[in-house]
Amino acid sequence: MLLDGIDGLVHAGDAGFMDRLLEASEGVSVLSTSRLRPVLPEVLEIPVRPLDQCEDLFSQVALSVQPFYDPTPAESEAVAEICRRVGGLPLAVVLAASRLRDMTVADLADMVHEGSLRVLSGERGDRASLGLFQTIGSSVDRLAPEDARFLRSMAVFRGQFGAPEVAEVSGLNRFAAMDALRRLRDHSLVEADLTGGQAKYSLLDPIREYLEETTPPEDEERLRARYAHAKLAGDRARKVRESMDARKWAEASEVLWTYQADFRSAAAFADEHGLFPIVGSIADSLSRIYFESGIWAELDTLLTLARRACAETGDRALASRLLGIQGALSASLGHRDESRELQRERAALCAELGDPSGRADALLDLASSDFWNTAAEQVESHLAEAEIAATESGKPELLGSVYVIRATLAVRTEDAEAARHWAQKATELPRVDGDQRQMFIDAYAGQAFSFAEDLALAEACFRRVLVAARNTESRLHIAVSLQGIAKMNERQGRTGLAARCLLAVADYWRSIGSNRTPSADAETARLKELFPDAFKAVSTGDVTLFAVADEILAGVC
Repeated sequence: MLLDGIDGLVHAGDAGFMDRLLEASEGVSVLSTSRLRPVLPEVLEIPVRPLDQCEDLFSQVALSVQPFYDPTPAESEAVAEICRRVGGLPLAVVLAASRLRDMTVADLADMVHEGSLRVLSGERGDRASLGLFQTIGSSVDRLAPEDARFLRSMAVFRGQFGAPEVAEVSGLNRFAAMDALRRLRDHSLVEADLTGGQAKYSLLDPIREYLEETTPPEDEERLRARYAHAKLAGDRARKVRESMDARKWAEASEVLWTYQADFRSAAAFADEHGLFPIVGSIADSLSRIYFESGIWAELDTLLTLARRACAETGDRALASRLLGIQGALSASLGHRDESRELQRERAALCAELGDPSGRADALLDLASSDFWNTAAEQVESHLAEAEIAATESGKPELLGSVYVIRATLAVRTEDAEAARHWAQKATELPRVDGDQRQMFIDAYAGQAFSFAEDLALAEACFRRVLVAARNTESRLHIAVSLQGIAKMNERQGRTGLAARCLLAVADYWRSIGSNRTPSADAETARLKELFPDAFKAVSTGDVTLFAVADEILAGVC
């Protein structure tokens, strides 16, 4: 017997009729659907998950309202994002596609980005639109008051969260939070991922938007939860930075990607409500990570909030660190004049604060910013000042950075002897194994040795980077190293290895949405045009960063 939608019966406590039915009817089985789990013996529960691939459903509905619907590749990508944003809920996908009757895919994508529930509900005059709002609302209304409050506190999370996190924002202890999560799962209001070491929970976007829309902004419990969430985000951002400093790259990366949307939301709330130390803490912890990973749009927003926080708190040391990141970002975006002004401001501020490390770092960034736009003499002027500050700081990695910039400058001027000289000086300094700057020193020294045709030293440098990056699981430094290895092996005629390196690097930059993607893609396309056979030979192999790095270290390639 098939029974569809028995939620009301379960909520009213009338689901026992199925027990009576089964007892009275030999050989009968009941297949039923319900958002609320019935409490019955011998129940086999099969969760109906959101659709992973729902673009076909979207297209079917789109064709029914727009007979000439034929999406371009860009529109197909937008449709996939729309389906993801509405949580893969079939009803939500149908409602979204039906809006193509009076708007384009691009219009719909923009509107869904602003808020999927509002778009899908429209004026809530038709039964289907009303059904989506009522489906969520009826499930929430069936909760006990304490569970409804608990659910609304969870709306502060933008991504996945664990039981300890939701306990902190809700004010419950961990065991009470676990019980509440179980009850909410029985009502199909919370998704659970039980595949890792610790259970992770999440809300589908339409459910979270319903909760936000039906909870007044000034609601005291909502504000308390958001304050707790902002504090939690600040603490978690510090742990990401500490994990990075401890070279626990895999652990830090997992937390970063899991909570990135929560960091954004928490920083915006903290800025709006004058919690400037939290804004500063999040920015100080994550800015350099965002920059080095190429997450520049996110970084720009965070730095805007952080500048206001520094002005309000008077934290000049934090301001100097963030000036360095802002200057590096401006340089990477091609705003050279702005970058130089920011680095000069930072160098002066660090001098006032008696911070030789910060001053050396600012002067190094200033030299790097000027590298391609001024005469070598001007770059050397900055490097001379940086060398003095680096020596005062007692940090060999800063002095090594001065030397590798000189080596790279020599490569630009095609002075092989000078490139070799400065690369040797950089690599002869005391090493700080596993340090990010040390890995970059080795990578650029390797490029200088490669240019100078000292391939043994070049390979040694690149191997050190790969070993350190592999030990710390730093995909970023593996990518930087593989780019240098690709150039070296192209010069040696080992185009197959060069192709594997470039494919791995380009895929990595693309996977994290890095601004380095276009240059890597261009280099890949250039090599593919020159050596099509090499690319054909490696296209079916494993070209992930770790796979290529491991094969190089094992001597297989």
